[in-house]
Amino acid sequence: MREMRAAGYAKVIERARDRNKMSRYRLDLEPGRRSRLKFGDMTLRVATAILAVLIGAGPAPAQWRDATETDSTGKKIVMQRTPAKGALSKSGREVTANLYLRCDNPYDNRVKYRGHDYWSAFVLFSEPVSSVEARTRYSFDGGETTQSTFMFDQSGTAMFFTQQEDEDNEFIKRLARSTTLQINPVLKWAGSPVITFETEGAATALQQIPCNKKF
Repeated sequence: MREMRAAGYAKVIERARDRNKMSRYRLDLEPGRRSRLKFGDMTLRVATAILAVLIGAGPAPAQWRDATETDSTGKKIVMQRTPAKGALSKSGREVTANLYLRCDNPYDNRVKYRGHDYWSAFVLFSEPVSSVEARTRYSFDGGETTQSTFMFDQSGTAMFFTQQEDEDNEFIKRLARSTTLQINPVLKWAGSPVITFETEGAATALQQIPCNKKF
């Protein structure tokens, strides 16, 4: 819809410019014609201003992408992800990382036990990088650094920032307001890389995920 409006205003500008060209070569126009040309000039200025607003108000480049999957039972798992800037190395091989957002629930019947929903934020590496847990320093928007220990899954590819017992949801709340997240985990098989994620729009990404948990 925004693109259609912008296209419409662009046509108005083009027509107004044509009228202005006529005014340069027909200076002896009658008063009524001159007033219409003046009106055309005003239309040009107004339409140009509106077009500039429309273009300037366009959505920022999306960092978050839909990552919805279907599990082995056919259940759809709605997720959003944003890729890390750059890559890390493991034994000379490039390892990529993505930050994922998901709504989890410990029960199979999520409808009945929807009150147990909780936000899950985790980094998924393209291959195993550590085991059990990893001491990690992290910060949002270049601010104060926090140190914590985050759990890994059994495969050693996913590091979780949140757990079911995190009732205060502090990590998710900060993530939702952030534009960048930088982490520095100590990984058993991939050293201690500094990894940066562009997180602008995280609040909108969270809203795309059905969840009975506020942030």
